[in-house]
Amino acid sequence: MLDALGVVHALGILRKATAIAKKEVLYVLPVGIVLWLSGMVFIDRKEPAQALKRIEAASEAIHQKVKLWIFPEGTRNKRGDKLLPFKRGAFQVAIQCQAPIIPMVYSPYYFIDGSKQRFRRGKMIIDVLEPIPPKGSL
Repeated sequence: MLDALGVVHALGILRKATAIAKKEVLYVLPVGIVLWLSGMVFIDRKEPAQALKRIEAASEAIHQKVKLWIFPEGTRNKRGDKLLPFKRGAFQVAIQCQAPIIPMVYSPYYFIDGSKQRFRRGKMIIDVLEPIPPKGSL
């Protein structure tokens, strides 16, 4: 959920951008409503064919100079020791649209005590890395 809050914060800087999130986020109040109103695209990851169609439809926005924000890892690794395998959709869209990939790295959530389900004081840091031009074709 904090990843989504990072998106909302960054949308003010990025301008013309939308993001993709799993549909379950839509039902988390009040965050889901705010994200839906901001134009976020929600996909059902249990239906891969349908999810890919939604991603392809969202990729049409790229042709209108809108940035598409995708979390290719899908789900954050709760242990935080390594990245999970990336999903293919983000990279397929980048190649199809010939749009650069701009990696954004979120810091670990050191301020969350998962065992006690409590937040401590802390900061979430988002680093923006150099764009990676797409190569090849599908």
